[in-house]
Amino acid sequence: MCTVVPMTAPGEGTEIRPPLHVDSGSHLRFGARCSADHGPVALDVAPITVGDDVELGGVAIGENTVVGAGAVVTRDLPANVVAVGDPARVVRTLDPAAP
Repeated sequence: MCTVVPMTAPGEGTEIRPPLHVDSGSHLRFGARCSADHGPVALDVAPITVGDDVELGGVAIGENTVVGAGAVVTRDLPANVVAVGDPARVVRTLDPAAP
């Protein structure tokens, strides 16, 4: 079952390859000329803004991984970690059993 929620229309020339999975959809904004590879997931409980001329894809981010705001992910990130910085680096391991 899929629920359609209001989302700001993507900018001109933006291509988002389905499926796109979002938490709310009302806090997600894509600028112009963006590209999102197949199957992106955005947990937009807080605002997420993707600026103009941005390409998302080409790396894998493991389950239960937190990517800090402003991080630049240039290579795959494992599951259950916190990654921050430019380039993104793992700074902490998370306990997958913790709530």
